[in-house]
Amino acid sequence: MEMKSDADRLAAFMQFPLFAGLSRQDLAEFLEDGVVQVVKYGRGDVLFHAGDEPRFLFVLLSGAVHICRDSKEGRRMIAATVDRPGESLGGVYLFLKKRSYDRYAVADGQAALIRISRDFFEDPLSAVRPYYSRLMMNLLRIVSEKAFMLNRKLQLLSSGGLRRKIAGFLLEREAACGGRPVRMKREEMADFLGVARPSLSRELMQMQREGLLLVEGKELRPRDREALQRLADGE
Repeated sequence: MEMKSDADRLAAFMQFPLFAGLSRQDLAEFLEDGVVQVVKYGRGDVLFHAGDEPRFLFVLLSGAVHICRDSKEGRRMIAATVDRPGESLGGVYLFLKKRSYDRYAVADGQAALIRISRDFFEDPLSAVRPYYSRLMMNLLRIVSEKAFMLNRKLQLLSSGGLRRKIAGFLLEREAACGGRPVRMKREEMADFLGVARPSLSRELMQMQREGLLLVEGKELRPRDREALQRLADGE
């Protein structure tokens, strides 16, 4: 996300869920605070490791970040992917009594993020700032939505066969992308669904031959949404 000026940057940031409802002046004051930084990562760079102490809330500006854990066999499993500008990560951990991450976050290519120190949320003086209550309400809404989406993913992963998982995944991701094609590497999709990549590829090709979906490189598009919905519903 390239900004031609500070005004462009503020206008874009005001559309982010965390900053919704803040005035331009309040947002500018917050971003100039010493607890806020813009940080950049390259492909494979780790934002935090499992076991690290949670110290920051991150807000994505550009690129993508995977939240991962490793299986007992050492295979990476993607718990979530943050790939929409304005999407946040790390917020839940800031308010848990358990003071360590149980997953790790890694950049998928070049990524830029706003990094907000935990100090801002724990400093009693922050509460007197005019925008503090709005930020906290926004953060509460974000954390609640993430909890809901996590529950949806658990339902998806426990939904049965691979075909049903693919159907549910494709429909939900397309809706989250605003109707745009779902773009994800096969390896990442396999990690997300917790299946072997060859099995995933074979099933995708079979579903394409049956006219259920369209595979175009890294992009997936639904073709027969009604049939996919029936699959996702277990019919």
